[in-house]
Amino acid sequence: MPTNVAFPFLEKATQIDKMKILKYGLVICTAGHPNEFLQEIGIAESMRNVMVDDRLGQRFENKEMVILGGTLDKEKVRPIHSEIINSIGEKIKRNCA
Repeated sequence: MPTNVAFPFLEKATQIDKMKILKYGLVICTAGHPNEFLQEIGIAESMRNVMVDDRLGQRFENKEMVILGGTLDKEKVRPIHSEIINSIGEKIKRNCA
């Protein structure tokens, strides 16, 4: 029974290429509680740390996170969230041009 493991792709690689840096990274998160409450108790900052810093890391020149909070009352936040979502296309154009 063989005991060694081979990774064929490593035999061909002579160097590890640097990760490509993209212009813009955007994370969209939904939350049941309102954004103000999430900021007050520190959850919004924790979400940003995990999603923007840990997940997006150094792969993007510009990074942003949008929290669509308050979804426990969907009818109240729907127009606000729609406005935010509609503005995202412009953010992408502006940051990726």
